[in-house]
Amino acid sequence: MFRLSSALGLAALLACSFTGCKNSAEDEVPPMPTCFSGVVLGDRCWDGVLIQVDGRFPIGKSIQSFTAPDSLGNTNVIAATNPASFGTLLKRGQRVYFTSDPNAADQPIPRFCPAIGAPFPIPHIVLTSVYGVPCDIPNR
Repeated sequence: MFRLSSALGLAALLACSFTGCKNSAEDEVPPMPTCFSGVVLGDRCWDGVLIQVDGRFPIGKSIQSFTAPDSLGNTNVIAATNPASFGTLLKRGQRVYFTSDPNAADQPIPRFCPAIGAPFPIPHIVLTSVYGVPCDIPNR
């Protein structure tokens, strides 16, 4: 009996080493929230509206090496590529709450811009909605 249980234990150990035994609860990645928040830094021809996203949503990238220090921040920045859709909700210093389209391409907004310059290497996101108050959409 001892040999059979030892052999089964060894077989299970070998199977785990080949297949990579994993605890499914530990490997699950929590879904990204559907509602983000941040502060508008301004509009930039090459990118669209730059938003300093709140730190709890690490979806942006730093623009510190490309810009001077900004009192509103510049470490977790995204570019909203469709700012014309939201009018006055996207003014510098304004706190905004927004949802985005995760399936949209990460491309800069096509605009006529001066020959000098280039888009920042940050996520370019298509916003699906912008609010001046916290979103009533629950984070998933």
